[in-house]
Amino acid sequence: MKVKNSPYLFQLILIFLFLLLRPYNNFEGLLSPWGILFFIIEVFLAVASVFFLVAGFVRAPYKKVFLYEYLPDLIFSLFILFFFSLNIFFYGSSWGLLYSDLVILFSVFSVIFRIFKTHFETSKISSFWKKFSANPPLTILLSFIFVIALGTILLSMGFSTKDGRGLPFLDALFTSTSAVCVTGLIVTDTALTFSVFGKVVLLILLQIGGLGFMILSFFSLYLLIRKIPLSNKVLLSYLLSDDDMHNIHKVLRSIIAITFSIEGAGAVLLFAGFSGRGFPIPERIFHSVFHSVSAFCNGGFSLFSDNLESFSQSPLVLCTIAFLIISGGLSFSVIINLGIFFKALFRRKSLKGILSFNSRLVIAGTVFLIIFGTLVIYYLEFTNSLKDFNLGNQYLNAFFQSVTLRTAGFNSIPFSTLTEATYFIMMVLMFIGAASGSTGGGIKINTVWVLLAAVKSFRRGQSSTTLGKYSIPPQKVRDAFIILLSAIFISFAAIFILSITERKPLVHIMFEVFSALSTSGVSAGITPLLTAPGKIIIILLMFIGRTGAITILSAGKKDVETKVFLPQTEISIG
Repeated sequence: MKVKNSPYLFQLILIFLFLLLRPYNNFEGLLSPWGILFFIIEVFLAVASVFFLVAGFVRAPYKKVFLYEYLPDLIFSLFILFFFSLNIFFYGSSWGLLYSDLVILFSVFSVIFRIFKTHFETSKISSFWKKFSANPPLTILLSFIFVIALGTILLSMGFSTKDGRGLPFLDALFTSTSAVCVTGLIVTDTALTFSVFGKVVLLILLQIGGLGFMILSFFSLYLLIRKIPLSNKVLLSYLLSDDDMHNIHKVLRSIIAITFSIEGAGAVLLFAGFSGRGFPIPERIFHSVFHSVSAFCNGGFSLFSDNLESFSQSPLVLCTIAFLIISGGLSFSVIINLGIFFKALFRRKSLKGILSFNSRLVIAGTVFLIIFGTLVIYYLEFTNSLKDFNLGNQYLNAFFQSVTLRTAGFNSIPFSTLTEATYFIMMVLMFIGAASGSTGGGIKINTVWVLLAAVKSFRRGQSSTTLGKYSIPPQKVRDAFIILLSAIFISFAAIFILSITERKPLVHIMFEVFSALSTSGVSAGITPLLTAPGKIIIILLMFIGRTGAITILSAGKKDVETKVFLPQTEISIG
């Protein structure tokens, strides 16, 4: 039962008007006459969202075919009904307001999805999409800009903050960029500033930023037409840093399943870890889900004003968050490869050749950096910031900071008391970051391996770069050095500019720059105090750190074969 586009557009306009003109931004307004009237309108929206679906199902001659074709619509409708039921149950409370907002949010998604579904095959959209997806780096950049802009608009609106005023534009842009680029740097207290709806917006931005807007879009596309065109496979392959496009649709399904499985398991453990904190059950569930998503996506956003310092002696919370961070930082390809490895181990099959060379490099690099960071942070801080903990908690917090520093942004100890030597080690760990194709940042573990291999091969006088028993393609070596040099140049430029615009200690400025560029998100405490130019610089650093120098440089590149060969010359170097 297809419906023309105009009713969908009319419905979408009504929903947005409802959201903007709604007379309450807090739960007290729910019981006002206007609040009750708008609640009745919301009832109509919830019923209308499923009416056509149910009617179509009843009239469909082939029920299974109908459910197969309209599965995404059914999922949206179930979410709308679920949150609408919770809204009725918690009506008159702040959680009732949250569930009311979620009904509207999923109604918007549902209508946009149906418009997209109705017209995706048309010539105009098809032609536009072909041009849009022809340049993968440009597509990725524009997708991030689009989501950041949308997040900025939502966070600027009154219903996103507790005071009903919304964030100032620059602060909204900073927060949206930090969430989408999964950094975690904040200019305002997340716990005290945002309403429940604002926190949900941050949660969605973190999830989109961690998985990638294009991954979610292509998964939706796959649900629509059950296949992924070749041009989109190329884009996904570029996005995931995976050259194998043959089974990309299976990889896409695995990524979604792995993400929600790990985040779900983490939320369950955190729900237990947050017990005894006096949270109502709905708030405890939300805190658990939010921190699980934030940790797996390496976002670093926390709903506690002191981040995780109040859980510095809670092994369950810190170890769960650390596990989520490590999982998100390994990359999806490595996690899938590990899943195959453990499945073979469980079935007692031969394990030879199951773990790819890339997976072994990432795992070895991750383990080394975690152990190295733990020992060094403990040695430098056991008489300083860790002195009030017993031996077990000293190692626990040193381990946690070693894990989170490389890209996640949580902290269980105050950073204001750290020694300068600790700051230096932390900057090194942040600069390296996580694995290629992961939710983390930095120049990446894989890049460091290639750089080390290039230096080693040069020292041995080899004409090609080798790592173990394998030869590394010259293009990969070139890209690794471009990433390194770009990161160094951008870091020094940002440090120089911020040293002019900000009256802060140089070590704190350097720390903030490395934290933003690596999308780590830990702060020396100067982020909320930045000037407007300083915030703009940090915003650019977070965007560059998440999208990558290679992506930005490649976005405007034209693949034109050079047919003119210039004479070589000698240049003295070294």
